[in-house]
Amino acid sequence: MRFLVLIGEIHECFLASRHLSKERGITVYCPPGHHRENGTTVVYLADGEWTPDFARFIEPAIRSGRLPPLLLVGVHSGWTPEQSSKHVDLRGAEYLEMQHDRRFVAHESFFVEEVLPWAEHTWGASKIRDRRVVFGCSNGAAFALCMLLKHPDDFRNAVAFSVAGGPPERVGLDHQRVYLLIGTLEGGLKMNNITRLWADHLSAAGSAVFYRTRVAGHDRLMWREELSEALAWILR
Repeated sequence: MRFLVLIGEIHECFLASRHLSKERGITVYCPPGHHRENGTTVVYLADGEWTPDFARFIEPAIRSGRLPPLLLVGVHSGWTPEQSSKHVDLRGAEYLEMQHDRRFVAHESFFVEEVLPWAEHTWGASKIRDRRVVFGCSNGAAFALCMLLKHPDDFRNAVAFSVAGGPPERVGLDHQRVYLLIGTLEGGLKMNNITRLWADHLSAAGSAVFYRTRVAGHDRLMWREELSEALAWILR
């Protein structure tokens, strides 16, 4: 793979949150030659600890001109090894709306009310919703789509890979752009059906939807390879 060594910059940050009552890690990727005053196109990522991996696939597309210069703002999940050993799924509680309402709402408020203004002020992320993308994989994909549905004034674009959470009964959106991906070998028929249902619901509601399948499992390599393709479609 070309450009394994990034020319852009990775910044590991912590943002104190009144909604979460603690700090949360955020990883920011700045493209080569980034100027913070420019209002740069921005991708907000769930599972933001993966941001450096995604950046290594995104930067070649920026350097070739296939993608515009863009920021990656990766909000870390609530998962920790200690919580996992106690069988507490804080990641799922924050990403899946019906799993733990109080924690989901706290994380949603942190994401929208604290992360967005911080990224705009600190890193020059665009304030224009057409130049914002919310992105996630698996449970994070369900969270990304939920943010699109619940905050249409903030987000017009979403990329959701291997969605692990079904669509609501009603989807009242119009003129949104959504890129959906699923591996044909992952999660059996159920997960494939969930992502297909999202595509059907969003299309019926008037959103522009690109639905793609690949012969793969629940595969982080597939997600990394596909993100530049998804963003090229979303931002064209």
